Amino acid sequence: MIYLNRDDSIKYESKIADIECQFQQELKKLEEQFLNQNVNGISLVDSLKAYTVHRTQQGLEQITGNMKAFQIRLFRRYRRSSTAKNKIGVSPEPIIDVSEVPLTDAELAYLRRGPGYIRPNQTWLYSDKVRKEFIKGEHDTITEKILYNLSTHHKVGRSSAISKQLCNKVNTCLIDRYKTPLSVKDRLCARNDLKLVKSIRRKLKKANLILRITDKSNVFYIGRSIDFEQKAEAYRTRTNAYIELTYNPLREIFLKVVHELNDLRVKKLIRAWQHKRMLPDRRKTKLAHMYFVPKAHKIGIPLRPITSSIHAPTTGISRLLDLLIRPIFDEKVKSTTFIDGVDLICRLMKYQEEGLLQPSTIFCTFDITDLYTMLPQQESLDILVNFLRHFGFEQVAGIPLDVIRKLAHIVLTENVFVYNKKYYRQILGGAMGSPFTLTLANIFMWNWEKEFANKLNSSREIYGR
Repeated sequence: MIYLNRDDSIKYESKIADIECQFQQELKKLEEQFLNQNVNGISLVDSLKAYTVHRTQQGLEQITGNMKAFQIRLFRRYRRSSTAKNKIGVSPEPIIDVSEVPLTDAELAYLRRGPGYIRPNQTWLYSDKVRKEFIKGEHDTITEKILYNLSTHHKVGRSSAISKQLCNKVNTCLIDRYKTPLSVKDRLCARNDLKLVKSIRRKLKKANLILRITDKSNVFYIGRSIDFEQKAEAYRTRTNAYIELTYNPLREIFLKVVHELNDLRVKKLIRAWQHKRMLPDRRKTKLAHMYFVPKAHKIGIPLRPITSSIHAPTTGISRLLDLLIRPIFDEKVKSTTFIDGVDLICRLMKYQEEGLLQPSTIFCTFDITDLYTMLPQQESLDILVNFLRHFGFEQVAGIPLDVIRKLAHIVLTENVFVYNKKYYRQILGGAMGSPFTLTLANIFMWNWEKEFANKLNSSREIYGR
C-alpha cells in the first residue's frame, strides 16, 4: 500500500487540475475544428457529445448493477460469518404499539436509524426546477437573517457592497451544494432511502397506522390512528383547556395584535425595534396548528400536545418576551435550577464534600401533570408581574410592567390553532411550543415552590428543577 504525505497529496491534486485544464483546452480546440462538419444534419461535435453521454450512462448502469450484485454476495457472506452471529445491535428500536406491523425487515431497519438520521442527498432525486425553488427558499431565509443582523448589530445597510457580496456568496455556495454531481454510491443510497420512505408511508397509510417521534426518548413510535385520536380527545376532555370555534379568527387576531402594538408604539411605551420585532408579517401570518407526540416513557403512553406557531400572529410578542424575561429568570433562580445532569452531579458532589450526604438521606422526585394546560391565565400574569417586582424590576428593556402584562395577556388569550380542520382557542394555560410559555410556567412554579425551597436551603438541603 502506498501512502502519500500532505505535500505529495497537494502536488497530486495540482497535477490533476492541470490535466483537467489541458483536457478542456484540447476539447475546445476539437470543437472549433469540427464546428462546421455535419453528419445527417447534426454537427459532429453534438454527435460526439451525445455518444459520450450515452456511453457514460451505460457505464454507470453497468457499475450500478455490478455493485448491487457484489453487495448481495457480501451480505450473504457476512450473514454466514461468526461475526454477524455474535453481534449485538444497539440501534434505537421503534416503539411498536400494535400487534402487527406491515413492514419488511429492511423498512424496520431504516426506522431503527432514528429521527436523527438525515437521508443524504435528498434533493438530487428532484427535478432541476424543484431544486431551484429549494435554493431560492434557503437563500432568502439565510440572507434575511444575515442582512437583519448586519443592519441591527453592525449598522451595515442592506444595499451596501458587503451585503450584496455576502448574498451572492451564499447563492453560489447553495448552487454548488445542490447541483454538484453525486458519486454512484451516493446515488444508490439516495434512491434506496427514497424507495424505503415511500414504501413505509404507503403501508402505514393503508393499515391506518401513524408514525410519530416520541417525547424525550426521541425514537419512532408506531400506533393505530384511531387509538391516537382517542387519546387526543381524552386529553382535551380531561384538561378542558380548549373550546372549539365556528369560524376562522385569523384576520380578527391579526388586526387586534397590530392595533395593540401600534397603539403602544404611538404612546411610546415600546421602542421602535421592539415594535418591529413583535409586529406580525401579513404575508406570512397563519394560524398555529396542534399535533400530539407520544410520551413513551410514561405508563399507557399518554400524549403531549405541541402547538406549532412559527407564523402565528402572536409569535413575535412571545419571542420578544422570552428574550427579555428568560435571562432574568435564569439569573435570579439559578440556585434552584439544574441546568443538566452534570450540574446535578456537581451539586451532589459538593453536598457530599460538606458531609451532608448520609445513609439516611432521602431522594425525592415529583412530576407535574399537564403543567402547561393547568396554568390559570390571569393568576399567571399576576405572578409574572410579582416576580419582576420581587427582584426590583419596574420595567424590562424600557417596557413598563403593566405593558409586559398586557403583551403576555395577548400571547395567552389569543392562542388559536387548527386541529383536524377545526378551529380551537386555548382558555387555560399556554401553548406548548410558544417561546414564552416555558418561561411563564417556570415563573409560576417559582411562586409555588419558593417557600419550600427556602426552607430546604436554610437547612442546607438541595432542591432544584
